[in-house]
Amino acid sequence: MRKIINNILYSIGTFLRVIGYIQLIHCCRSIRDRIYTGIYKNKFQKIGNSCIVFPASSIIGPEHIKIGDECTFEKGIQLEAWGDNAMIEIGNNCLIRANSHITAYNSIVIEDGLLTGNNVLISDNSHGNIQNKEESEILPLKRTIYSKGGIHIEKNVWIGNNVCILSSVNIGKGAIIGANSVVTHDVPPYCVAAGNPARIIKKLI
Repeated sequence: MRKIINNILYSIGTFLRVIGYIQLIHCCRSIRDRIYTGIYKNKFQKIGNSCIVFPASSIIGPEHIKIGDECTFEKGIQLEAWGDNAMIEIGNNCLIRANSHITAYNSIVIEDGLLTGNNVLISDNSHGNIQNKEESEILPLKRTIYSKGGIHIEKNVWIGNNVCILSSVNIGKGAIIGANSVVTHDVPPYCVAAGNPARIIKKLI
């Protein structure tokens, strides 16, 4: 009996190989992602041509989010614009890798050509502006959202895995942010920054 079952399973595997099982899976996923993008297409303030949004963890305030052409947002993305004054604007040809989190209470402007690694946080806000012990006694979810200012990422920036970019930061054109960095201050154009907090380690000539 076991031999018969094994032969049946082998035959199924052979059949799937012949019809191109891997290609079939990719095709099904591509169809799924386009359907998912279509569901959200009319909810965003703007979404350009040839954009793909994989199934997301969270999309909040899409009416305050603008996306340019040919952008891809991989699975597990969080896009969150909190409140009527929040704004997220993303340019053309951007690739935001899996499980990244872009959250705005103020404004986040990302110009063309951004490439991120996985698990990137771009946040212009925090849960409260803790100045003393009494404020820290408030449950984090109950604290007033606070932002020091917006974030601006210029063209052709490359951000490595697990990077955190915090409020009131400008990252210049062509900059590179090394993996696991925490960016708390401006990064000039054509520079490599890394560390916690991130510091300039190289200027691209």
